[in-house]
Amino acid sequence: MKRFFMLLAIPALSLGLALPLIAQEKAGEKSELHKGCEHVTIDRPLNDVIRQVPEALRGAGLILAGEVDWSRLGAGAMPHGKMPGETPRLEAGLNVRTFLIADDYMVNEVRKDPEKALWLGKLAVFEKGGKTEIVYGKPTMHIETLKKAGIIPAEKADEHMKPAQEYERRIEQAVKTVEKK
Repeated sequence: MKRFFMLLAIPALSLGLALPLIAQEKAGEKSELHKGCEHVTIDRPLNDVIRQVPEALRGAGLILAGEVDWSRLGAGAMPHGKMPGETPRLEAGLNVRTFLIADDYMVNEVRKDPEKALWLGKLAVFEKGGKTEIVYGKPTMHIETLKKAGIIPAEKADEHMKPAQEYERRIEQAVKTVEKK
């Protein structure tokens, strides 16, 4: 049993040491962890942008599957305050929203294989440096990364590439709609 845990501990330690190195950014370069994301800066109030996102997603033919308001979530297990069951809060003034996004292709894929529910698209809206930022994932980049790493076979990657490109086209359309308003 000890040997089993040692075998698990070595890769875990290696990963723990490697992640900070991978995540370091060189001047003007995105870190490895951010290469599959698109960043857009909008010079408008954060809450205006947040209110426009759901309509823009629907207008682009995407499905808003959920929304996370990070100011309502806690950073620790114990609630701040004295009321039992009170929701813990993150730092005051933190205003980040994550929108969970799907499309018809994804819904059909999840119906066939529920594990694919983890493919859910995400779009985050937050304030940084007095401007509103939108960050969203690009599934084509993730598919390519998985393919190059040998995690998924090339034919499977190719099968999902067109739907991923269509999803990206729609998410870009939704973000452009928010930018123009």
